[in-house]
Amino acid sequence: MKAELTEYWTRRGRRYYREFRRKSAPEKSRYDGQVAESQRALTTMSPVGSILELACGFGRMTAVLRRTFPAAYILACDLSPSQIKKAGKLVKGVDFRVADATLLDLDRTFDLVVACEFYMHLPDDDFTLVMDNVSKWSRRFAANVDYTGTGQLLPTESGLVYQFRHDYVEAYHQRAFPVVRQYPLPSQTIFVAERGAAE
Repeated sequence: MKAELTEYWTRRGRRYYREFRRKSAPEKSRYDGQVAESQRALTTMSPVGSILELACGFGRMTAVLRRTFPAAYILACDLSPSQIKKAGKLVKGVDFRVADATLLDLDRTFDLVVACEFYMHLPDDDFTLVMDNVSKWSRRFAANVDYTGTGQLLPTESGLVYQFRHDYVEAYHQRAFPVVRQYPLPSQTIFVAERGAAE
């Protein structure tokens, strides 16, 4: 299954990368809006000296993280080697690694753990596992950008599903992130979770 997932996301990543480089009018509007709102959300977090990014793809959100936190150490992971190669060309000064976020084993913590359009692809068991690890890895902040809907499961051509039913606010609250701010986008939401002064 992992080989199938890697191949699927490699194909999808190529398409996303072409869209990103070409930036047709609809895609440019979507990407630019997501970037602007993401930067606004990220600037509410301070201090941030270290960042873990899950499922970084070709580095689109990594570039936003690098610009927003120029001095921070960033570890960015993706299960596709070709996507990591593209990311390394797009963003400099980042520790890029090929890794499956559901199998990632880290012995350190970070000020911020972030994922963009990743959790919505996880089945319930994997989502619980990854969120438990996010709680373990994050000292202060966690953030994600995902499509949100009415709880539907939409199949893809690979047999994967889009999990629009995850309750991100509740998932963060269950893991000792009492503060969750939301920044709405067309069809998406940016969630910024904070442990709070007492943590």
